[in-house]
This record gives sequence, C-alpha cells and structure tokens, in this order.
Amino acid sequence: MFNLFKKAKLLPLPSSYAGLVDQKGYNFIVELYKKYLDNAGQKILEINEGEIVVDLGNQPRHYYLDNLVRVLAKNDKADWDRLVNEHLDKNQVIPFAKEYLYSDFEYAAQFLKVYLKSSDTFPKIKISDYVHRMDLPETYTFLILDFSEQFHFIKRENIKDWNKSEEELFEIALSNVSVETIEVNEELFQNQYNMFTFFSGDFSASYIVELEKNAGFSIGTHGSIVAIPTKGSAFVHPIENDEVLDVIGALSDVTKKFYAEDPGNITMNFYWYHDGKFDLFPKEKAEKGYVTIKWPVELKERLGIE
Repeated sequence: MFNLFKKAKLLPLPSSYAGLVDQKGYNFIVELYKKYLDNAGQKILEINEGEIVVDLGNQPRHYYLDNLVRVLAKNDKADWDRLVNEHLDKNQVIPFAKEYLYSDFEYAAQFLKVYLKSSDTFPKIKISDYVHRMDLPETYTFLILDFSEQFHFIKRENIKDWNKSEEELFEIALSNVSVETIEVNEELFQNQYNMFTFFSGDFSASYIVELEKNAGFSIGTHGSIVAIPTKGSAFVHPIENDEVLDVIGALSDVTKKFYAEDPGNITMNFYWYHDGKFDLFPKEKAEKGYVTIKWPVELKERLGIE
C-alpha cells in the first residue's frame, strides 16, 4: 500500500505535529485521506496546513487533521488505513440534520451539547456565524449537536425555526453535559498538592464550564486553579493557600503533554475560578521563548501577597 504514494510531492509537516509524526508519516495520512475522499466522490479544492477542503456543491467543507493525527500517532502504522476510514465514516455530513433535527426542536434538544475550543482554532471561518459564547477567556464555547457519533457545530441560521434564545439553548446543552459519564478522581499530585482530575472521551472540558454545579467539591476557600488542555481532560486544584504558582509550575508539564498528544486539544492556559467566573492567569514572555505565569491581581490581594 505504501508504494501507491511514493511519488507524491511531500507536504511540509505542520509544526504542531512535530513529535507526533514525521514528514513522511504526515504525508501518508494526507494520502489516505485523499484516497477516502476520492472513493467517496468528494472533490478536493485545496490542501492547507492541517486541513483538507472539499467541494460539497453549495459550500466548501473543511476536514481538520488535528485529532486524527494524534490518534494515529498512538497506533501502529499498519492500522492507519482502517482508522482513517473509520474516522471519516463517522464524520460525514448528517444527511437529514437540516431537514429533521432543525425542524423538530423537541427531538433535537436531547443531542445539544457544548464543546470548547481555543479562540484561535478556526482562523479561516466566520466565527460569528456559529452559536457560541466565551465562558473562559480566550476559549469559545460552541453549541453543537452530538448526533450519530459526530459533532455538528450549529450555525445561527440553523436555529431560527426552534424559537429558542441562545441562552435557553446553552442552558439545555450544559444540562445534557452534566449527565455525561466523567471519571473524577482526587489525588495528591506530586505527593504535595490536592488535585481533582476529570477524564472522559469528549466532555471533560465542557463539564468544567459549570464547575460549581458539577464539581463544587473542587472549589477551595479562594477558588480553584483550572486547566483544560483537551476535550477529554481537566485538572482542578482548590486554592487554600499561597502555593498557587508552585501548583501551576508542577502541573505545567502534565498539561503540556496532554495538549500535545491527546485528541481535541484546547488550551495551555491556566484559569482562576472564583465567584462563578473564570479569570485568566496572565502570561508574560520571558527569555528563550519561555512563558512566565503571573498572579491575577485580585487573587494576590485575597491571599495578602505583597
């Protein structure tokens, strides 16, 4: 099978995939994608860094390679063809979504969820077209339909017939997320710091949006440190003393590894949850490309730090 692609012109390896696959591996993934789309009769318009754009007739569709690359990197190359096919089978357009789901809110409501992505995730699409809001700074909370083993990001034009406000839709979606199966554990991280971990296939980060409702036990006297590196992982430390920056320093390598290697990466930011809201731990660029995490002013004042 590899011989099929020997003469293909090599595409540059996106920097975000370095350490996951090499250039030949990335090109092999793209060729497997192209083979599937060709067999499906989908015309490829362009191939950009980490995405393939196809012609659906009335509009282009963007296939993003990010999650798939992370999945394949953890599997034997002999299984890649099968995994690519399974991935794309699950991600085909819902053929009757607009006709059925968007015309029957009572039925569609059970599939509403929220999905978090970094605010710079989709630079080439018009974000304002999609139903979204910002619960965590620099992170969008999208309204989606979790249907037929795929996520369908909902456009504002799609919900006109539902006669529901966006606020009402988010309330329903978050309620659906709250009953998702999330593996929650409490541990003594590095034998020093109390830490709650939240793991699932897709909705750990979404679950954290309503932290007080879903996991109030993880909130300390002065709030919590929150990290959501990927869709399926979240880390929460209840703040009881001034060891805040030490905790972030200890947790940084772990969240970086999840962000780099797991599907559905979101952000390397750290957040301070308090009084029902999320604030960003400010970052400051240091020498040699390093980033220094700074105190939120209000938290520093609460803890009496000079």
